[in-house]
Amino acid sequence: MIESKKKKLPLNISIDKFVSKMIFPDEDNKLEEECRNYLRLKGVAYLTQLANFIELNDNGKIEYLKVSKLYRYDKRIRNILYKFLSAFEESIRAFIANKFLDNVSEFKSESQKNGKKIGKKLMGKLSECKSLSFSLGSLSLSELMELFNIFTADEQVLLFENLDHIDENLSAVRELRNAVSHHRMLFVYDEFSECWIDGIQKEGNLINSIKNLRELIDPFYKDYLTSAINDSCEDKQDKLFGEYLVKKAIIKL
Repeated sequence: MIESKKKKLPLNISIDKFVSKMIFPDEDNKLEEECRNYLRLKGVAYLTQLANFIELNDNGKIEYLKVSKLYRYDKRIRNILYKFLSAFEESIRAFIANKFLDNVSEFKSESQKNGKKIGKKLMGKLSECKSLSFSLGSLSLSELMELFNIFTADEQVLLFENLDHIDENLSAVRELRNAVSHHRMLFVYDEFSECWIDGIQKEGNLINSIKNLRELIDPFYKDYLTSAINDSCEDKQDKLFGEYLVKKAIIKL
């Protein structure tokens, strides 16, 4: 038996057409107005992708509350990840600054001893302040990763306990950060990088990217990250949140 092709909304759908595909409870005009505002402020394509992720019913329609709750959940996950990705970057900056007692000259000297070259542009940024920590504060995650590579393996393991596939795993964190910082819809984002978890290569997706971040982040933050993600699918202020949040989207670590 050939499985019927799932109905999908086109990304170039108009606001009126999108609204016509939504099922509102009891003809709730307030929710329809909310829907139109979301479409106007956030863009039709984003909510269309979420609707297609959830899947339309046999009539090509979908309950609006499922779309709106997933949108809120996606944003909630982004906000949580932003906080912990910031903590992740901060710990790298602290490791580098503390090792060289916040001295830029000491850092430059050590990098030369290790025979590792730092690009002129990056070195210029480091030289802008006498305080190494202040200079590090202006660097992107990619630039911090470049600095991390000047350290020996014995030094790197003090920051990350497991160095197996560290380049790929750091690259996966960087892609996760890019998605979060550019406010991408994480549940429909398709550019996550592959990573290695427990010695097994994992495909690039949201759940694996979060697990990879948890593996790399300082042990102090691990339980906090796990709890924040696991609790994010609940909302005591909104009884309908759990009822309409689609099960396949719920993330548990």
